[in-house]
Amino acid sequence: MRPTGSETLAYPKVEAALSEWMTQAIHYGIPVSGEILKENWRDFAWLDGIPSEEWLKLSSGWLESFKNQHQICAFWMHGEAASVDITVVESEIVRMQEITKDYELKDIFNMDKTGLFYSMPPDVGLAFKATHGVKSNKTRRTLALTCNADGSEKRPPLFIGKSKKPNVSKDTRLIIITTNTPTTLPLG
Repeated sequence: MRPTGSETLAYPKVEAALSEWMTQAIHYGIPVSGEILKENWRDFAWLDGIPSEEWLKLSSGWLESFKNQHQICAFWMHGEAASVDITVVESEIVRMQEITKDYELKDIFNMDKTGLFYSMPPDVGLAFKATHGVKSNKTRRTLALTCNADGSEKRPPLFIGKSKKPNVSKDTRLIIITTNTPTTLPLG
C-alpha cells in the first residue's frame, strides 16, 4: 500500500536526511522555501533507492505536516518598510481624476518602472526559528511596464540594461533602446 501525505513518518530516513539538510542550509545562510524542501525530499528518496512511483505526493498538506513535526515556521528574512503620506496620495488621486475626466479609459496610459532583481533570494524562507537573512544579491535591470486604464492595450516591456548586444529570443516582444550615453533611472 502506498503511503499518503498524512502518514508523517512513512519514510523516516528520507525525512531525517531532509531535516539534517535543512539544518545545514540554515547554518550556511541558504534560504529555504517549501518548493526547495519538496525537491530535496525527492532527491533523498532517490538516493535511498525508493522507486519514484512510491514517492509521496508532497502536497501542501504534506509540507504543513512536515513543518509542524519539525517546528519549522515561515519567517521574513529581509525587507524594507516604506512609509507613504496618505494625504498626499489622496490629493494626487483627486488631481489625476480632474486631469483625466474628459478622456476615455482606453486613452489613459500609465507607465511605471520597477527593478527586476533576478538574482535576489526569496523574502520568506522556512527555518526552525527566526534567523538572519542572507545578504541580498541586488543585481537588477530596470523594467518599464505600460498599459491603458481599461487594460485593453498593454505595451511590450521596456528593459533598460547594460548589454551592448542583448540576447533576445525570437518569440519575445521587447523594445530595445540603444544609447551611447550612460543613463540611470531612479527606482524611487
